[in-house]
Amino acid sequence: MLKNKKYYNLVKKQLEKDKILENFEKINGKITNIMEIDVISLPKNINPDQKEDHDNGIYAFGASFLNREYEVGILVDIEEIKPLSPFWLEKEKKNINKEDLKFFLESLGEYLEEGKTNFPIFVFYNNKNKLSIRPQAIDPLDILKK
Repeated sequence: MLKNKKYYNLVKKQLEKDKILENFEKINGKITNIMEIDVISLPKNINPDQKEDHDNGIYAFGASFLNREYEVGILVDIEEIKPLSPFWLEKEKKNINKEDLKFFLESLGEYLEEGKTNFPIFVFYNNKNKLSIRPQAIDPLDILKK
């Protein structure tokens, strides 16, 4: 399940209104899952060698999925775009799809390489393509006014 379901619903409502999802699906096929990536705090039960240090670009990121019961996290140096910890899992720790872990890391890396640092991002995807939506693209306050 997505971590920030309320914000996701606001974003989805605007994307549907603007026919962005409909147009994506016309070209790429049906969206099969959605991933939310956000900055998180290290869980208390995780003790990597490196700790979060926002002043030096060390952040913990988490991903949740619409069609999965687990959440995954990783510590990353956003300046070097380099993982500093192994993945950790929260909630259900079985039936893990390794492709989800790879997709999370690839999507996060691409986003950071583009110099983007606004979170959360929502990634709508299927086995053919993906559509990443970030907060600056859709202001939830504008959605609430409509």
